[in-house]
Amino acid sequence: PAPLDAAPPEPAPLDAEAAEPAPTGVAPSDPVPQLDGAPADPAPTDVAPSEPAPLDAAPSEPAPLDAAPTEPAPTDVAPSEPAPLDAAPPETAPIGAAAPEPALPAISADLRLTPHFTLGEFTASATARAENIDNMPSPAILENIKVAAAGMEKVRSLLGDKAISISSGFRCPQLNQAIGGSPTSDHMEGFSVDFRCDGFGSPHAIVEKLMSLPDFMAEVDQLIFEKSRWVHVSFAPRRKSQVLTAYEKPGERKTYYAEGLKALNGAYLA
Repeated sequence: PAPLDAAPPEPAPLDAEAAEPAPTGVAPSDPVPQLDGAPADPAPTDVAPSEPAPLDAAPSEPAPLDAAPTEPAPTDVAPSEPAPLDAAPPETAPIGAAAPEPALPAISADLRLTPHFTLGEFTASATARAENIDNMPSPAILENIKVAAAGMEKVRSLLGDKAISISSGFRCPQLNQAIGGSPTSDHMEGFSVDFRCDGFGSPHAIVEKLMSLPDFMAEVDQLIFEKSRWVHVSFAPRRKSQVLTAYEKPGERKTYYAEGLKALNGAYLA
């Protein structure tokens, strides 16, 4: 018999731990969470830890607020085909530039200079045709011939609107030399004309009429009674208003000049 106060064979103290103690709320294999500690797989409130992105940080390809994009495009102009708002078209003359000069008319015998005269009447020459001389004027000389043509239009009107026959007008230097003209002849500049107006009267009568008209003579450089054969008139800008008589001396082929209008017996002074 066991004594009343004897201990049991395997006593278990009141405060001893059990053989396999089990905590109240956590399995022994899992760590005990702490009240202020981070969980085993922490997940930040705003950013995933694998790609941290602070609240104010720029994205992975930062683009500053004022930075130009990768392929800038100006506000008003397309880069591929720039066309400024005020730019002129590709083929437009600049503002203030002189207008292009008009095309000059073709220089030909058919060119009409005045209502009654064509260029051909001022360039025709039997000597030029015979010797194959090109007697067409340059554009600058053509302008002088137009002055002479305008003068001859007045002559025609002053002579009763009778037909004018031009025997010699413009002479190029080669033609002037071929016919033995003066080296300083106004014919080479296009200002001079040799003519007749048989419907009005003789060359002497024509010179007598024209020299009596001050307004007309104010536009004339020389008015010449030529050997009783024709009238020579020059509209060169010198405008000397000079009246002469051209004549020859017996046995000479040289031409002489006398001031004023003289009477002739053929080509000689009367």
